[in-house]
Amino acid sequence: MTAEKNTAAEQARKEAETIVEEASDVQQRIRDTLVSAFGEGQAKLSELPEIASAMMDGAIDVLDKSSPQDSKSVLRQVTDGLSDGMTSTANAARLAVEEAQGRGETFAKEDLQRMVDDLKTIEQMMVESTKETFDRFQELAGDQMKDLRDHVDRAYAKARPAIEEAISAALKNPGQFAGETAKTGAKAVPRTAGMLLQAVGGILQGAGDVLSSAGKRSSQSEAKDTVDKGEGI
Repeated sequence: MTAEKNTAAEQARKEAETIVEEASDVQQRIRDTLVSAFGEGQAKLSELPEIASAMMDGAIDVLDKSSPQDSKSVLRQVTDGLSDGMTSTANAARLAVEEAQGRGETFAKEDLQRMVDDLKTIEQMMVESTKETFDRFQELAGDQMKDLRDHVDRAYAKARPAIEEAISAALKNPGQFAGETAKTGAKAVPRTAGMLLQAVGGILQGAGDVLSSAGKRSSQSEAKDTVDKGEGI
């Protein structure tokens, strides 16, 4: 792997391949993989299209090699997981801006404009990715291909409102240039560029921790119920 390659995208692709190979909880695990790249501060919003595309490529490579009977179903789950991940990331971006504004704080204009540009890029990626994806998945019959394309369109359409709301929130934030003295009524907490990305990552990380804890509690509860019922002994 060369230095130019996006390591977050490469790692996400590998994880997507493993998820598809194991074919277990595909949608949720794909979503969690996409979100974790941002929650752990590994990637920027601008890299989301590349990461999502790499994950889809990895999934298709596995399906091309193994040709499972339920390949269409698995690909649907991958698409839904990516859509869920994009929605979660966009919602975190919106919350970061709204929470700061609610506290009378503002982000650097550079950050806000970059976020708007990145979110618009994500929207464009959703439009273009359908064709790119299915150009590589040619073995499906005509009706199957149309059905799958329609599913992808619907899945990405579900993510679009969250992206639009995040863009709207960023455009409404007054912002200030990095290092600029705060305007009256706005605190200069994030006076340097980069703070918005950190805030988004913090929200996603917190959500991931909550989901992880809930999952562990659920698993522990199921295990206890199994023991209480005398099963698995």
